[in-house]
Amino acid sequence: MPRNPGAPRATSSGGLPILAGRVLFGLAALSLYALSLFWYSVGEPFGPGVACGLAFGVFGLHLALGYGRLAALDPLVWVPISILMFYFGTPVVIEWLGLPVRGGYDTLEVGNILIINRGYCVALFALTSLIWGIHLAGIRRVDSAPRRDETMDRSLGPAALLYALGALGMVAFGIALVGPSTVFGLYEDWWYAKLEGGADERFIDMGTIFAYAGVFALLATDEPRARWRRYLAYAAAAGIAFVTIQKGDRSGLVALSVGAGWVYSQRVGRLRWQWVALAAAVGLLAMPVIGEWRAQRRLDESQQSTTRELLGKSLVNMGSAVNSIHFTVDLIPKTKDYYWGGTFRYALLSAIPNITFTRGKWFARGSIEDTPSNWLTSIISPTWYGNRGGHGFSMAAEWYYNFGFAGVWLGMALCGFLLARVRNAANRSSLMLVFSATLFAGMAIWVRNVLGAPLKIMIWPVIGLFVIDRMLRLLRGRAARPRAMGAGPEPHAGFGS
Repeated sequence: MPRNPGAPRATSSGGLPILAGRVLFGLAALSLYALSLFWYSVGEPFGPGVACGLAFGVFGLHLALGYGRLAALDPLVWVPISILMFYFGTPVVIEWLGLPVRGGYDTLEVGNILIINRGYCVALFALTSLIWGIHLAGIRRVDSAPRRDETMDRSLGPAALLYALGALGMVAFGIALVGPSTVFGLYEDWWYAKLEGGADERFIDMGTIFAYAGVFALLATDEPRARWRRYLAYAAAAGIAFVTIQKGDRSGLVALSVGAGWVYSQRVGRLRWQWVALAAAVGLLAMPVIGEWRAQRRLDESQQSTTRELLGKSLVNMGSAVNSIHFTVDLIPKTKDYYWGGTFRYALLSAIPNITFTRGKWFARGSIEDTPSNWLTSIISPTWYGNRGGHGFSMAAEWYYNFGFAGVWLGMALCGFLLARVRNAANRSSLMLVFSATLFAGMAIWVRNVLGAPLKIMIWPVIGLFVIDRMLRLLRGRAARPRAMGAGPEPHAGFGS
């Protein structure tokens, strides 16, 4: 895609604060690497409360060093915040809010008490390594108001419209195929229909992923003379949000919200910090409400809860994701060897589109170890696993599962580096802005998941949008190409020549 000539002139991504971040976070990550490795030898120096305080301190330092360069809904702000919520949510509730939590730190009641101290240290190590990677890449200033004039990149507009309408059509067809009563019924009905009932969920699940990017693309191609494109994005976002809430897909709702908010802030209008913070607070309070709605289709418990209690339920539910770090660090390599990139290989195979009439792909049929969330659930909650349940996983645990502590250090740093580089280049073109949003959305989900599903969010939509755009350019080029004049018959020799 051509560079957006109307994008703000890129400012330096370095400077003294960023250089200081590279040194400070690099030293902190190395120190936490050594501490995680020799945890029991040094006598378990701190527990969850201290780790939580240090995590928020690391994040605060990151914000201070990036001051003046970060936007309100910035990937470099909200991916670290996702880690804070999903890895340190339980200590916030227990240590800071002082709310009672069933089982204390053992929220899943799986017997994690003896291993949580080291697990929270590794979670802190993961956050620090991610932020170190961000500062290695540098942070360019993007918080100025979007520029809206005749030099804006409009080249992706037609492709964005076709792509968004096609994605919405996929979702509508999928709902009709499975049946509205199944999709919009209880969450367990939808779950059973996918696993046992033979329902083909591909059009709905993949259609919603494409629809997220369709919303991003419409916002990324917004222009004063075609405001209907922006209003279509609002309508599409509202419709997809309704579907995700009815399905109980809270991760999808997060992906849609953070990606659309980021693109809006870079192309349509500035988002102020106080309004973003307010929206995030409302979102946190809404998570347990959506959870009750998807499970029971009523809100009796939520209506009787105070705001503080709703906040505590949301953070505890999120914070349970850290159990994947606790147990993975404890079980590997004690019970099995590192997987040496096996889950990433499986994620790549799973990301290859399935264009056949069958639901499964023969080349992507893996073992239980290929999906570490299933592997872990089968060990710590075998009965729950036998009933097709799961406890989720996390980005940090997946890096450890494959490569140990070195994987956490370099893998999380790589994620931070890639996120920052793509974010810094977001305003080069409309397609690059959409890619930064899909990467942002996918990584925000990967924080509490394995790479398989987030990878599809990161790459499929942008590839599809690129292909449609190229096809339209090719068709326009052929239509504009002048037809060759028809050649007359060649003269031939006669008797009189």
